Amino acid sequence: MFKHNSPENQLAYLFAELHEQMAEAEKLDAAIRQNLEVLGYGGGGEA
Repeated sequence: MFKHNSPENQLAYLFAELHEQMAEAEKLDAAIRQNLEVLGYGGGGEA
């Protein structure tokens, strides 16, 4: 299942994957916010 055998290596691999996914999520969230503002649904308030 994993490329790495030891639990420490598995954890490091998973943490790196999580970090990449969180960075991508931030980019996507920013793009979504920008698109909503263009459509007139911006305003900055959190629901």
